[in-house]
Amino acid sequence: MHKQKLLDYVGELSKQLNIQHPEDLSRKLLILIEGAITTSYVMGDPDAADNAREIAQMLLKQVSP
Repeated sequence: MHKQKLLDYVGELSKQLNIQHPEDLSRKLLILIEGAITTSYVMGDPDAADNAREIAQMLLKQVSP
């Protein structure tokens, strides 16, 4: 349930970008978010969120017109 709500939220944000396939970006960002949370928690990586932000910025540049 939590993951679906997060996907829905990210989906709403992705749709605001007016890109061709916002649902694809939403799924990629969800995986990125979940991976950062897991990496931070399991491996104790304090930089996981910063690394995820950098990757998200690269994804956004790829899909931006």
